[in-house]
Amino acid sequence: MKPNTLLGGAVPALLALTLVSAPAGGLETTNDAAVVVGVIEGPLPDRRSPRAIVRERASRSGWKGAQWRCLDAIIHKESRWNPRAANTHSSARGLFQMLKQDPALSVEEQTERGLRYVRERYGSPCQALRFHVAHGWY
Repeated sequence: MKPNTLLGGAVPALLALTLVSAPAGGLETTNDAAVVVGVIEGPLPDRRSPRAIVRERASRSGWKGAQWRCLDAIIHKESRWNPRAANTHSSARGLFQMLKQDPALSVEEQTERGLRYVRERYGSPCQALRFHVAHGWY
């Protein structure tokens, strides 16, 4: 197995160099997967785009077709799909521009919070978009 294709995704070159240059007294195995497990702690980050992650999670909620297009429009208007977007006039941050949101939240955490907000406050993405169009915020 090549180091750059471990676990189905690209492994950064720095990590590959770290694996190759591990100290002699460190990991003693030729199994690449064992070396990666020994070097990386915790889950690997999701390498999909923020849009792909949100779409997959929204689909689980039954928000497909028109509902997905409404959610896509809201997030595009709010953050241009940038999970690090910050509003200079308020504490709104992230994909969904949630107020007082920790800027260090992962895309997955932003997605869960954003989808919950839309569901609890508006019922659906299209109802949230209607409100957004009428008021300039949601």
